[in-house]
Amino acid sequence: MRNMRMFHRFSTSVWFLAFLCTALLAVFSFRFFDVQAVEAAADFTVGSVNPVSAQEGVAPTPKFYTEVSVGGSESVKSCALHVDGFSQGAMVNQTTGMSFTVDACAPENTCVAEHPTYLFPAGSVGTHSAFVRCASDSATADGTPVSIIVSLADGGGDGGGDGGAPDGKKCDEKDEVGAGVIRFRNPLCVDSFEGLLDTLLNFIFWIATALTPVLVLLAAFHFLTAAGSPDKIKKARDILLWTIIGYGVIVLSKGIVAVFKEIFGISGS
Repeated sequence: MRNMRMFHRFSTSVWFLAFLCTALLAVFSFRFFDVQAVEAAADFTVGSVNPVSAQEGVAPTPKFYTEVSVGGSESVKSCALHVDGFSQGAMVNQTTGMSFTVDACAPENTCVAEHPTYLFPAGSVGTHSAFVRCASDSATADGTPVSIIVSLADGGGDGGGDGGAPDGKKCDEKDEVGAGVIRFRNPLCVDSFEGLLDTLLNFIFWIATALTPVLVLLAAFHFLTAAGSPDKIKKARDILLWTIIGYGVIVLSKGIVAVFKEIFGISGS
């Protein structure tokens, strides 16, 4: 009977860990989660952003702009420049210099949307994704994303690759891409199996660290209240024994992983 109870506890623990690993792997398998919003089809089109090169800290010439072609019966009443998934503020109608809220792009017209002030700040050398999002009263449309290469202000580099471009996004922040799409970043913040393993072990380690003192106190309580009862004393000893064994296994698992990473020269992520 005692062996059966121990086997039951052990199997329950194994199934719990298996479920936890499966859930984390499922989340890890999808770096992004998309939720599609339902809205009317846009009867206007938005072009791509120009120019596609700039210098950090220097206002581009010409200013960032795109063409908006409107058909149908609704006017375009807002446009915004998005860089690396974040809105950089409203654009204006290039013809009048006024916002589209005041000077909308009327049906059967082509307008130029221009950002009056945006420039890439210092430390932005690299390649950045940019697009323009415009909206009418009932629909939203995005232009085709383009890559803007940002170089040093003195011309000392072409900013190839992603350079030192700051991401500035938290893992749980939403990243809007595409018309009506809200994209959520992977909450685990990992992009490799090594990172997933470290995250899993750290999670289990901190849970065990929090639970171990509670279980030790529980064992002490049973010892103090046993009043000479062999069953209560045995229960207290079992709780203390399995707590020590369980915590020791978890600590050793982290140590073993660290040793293997050192042996095979795997750098932490």
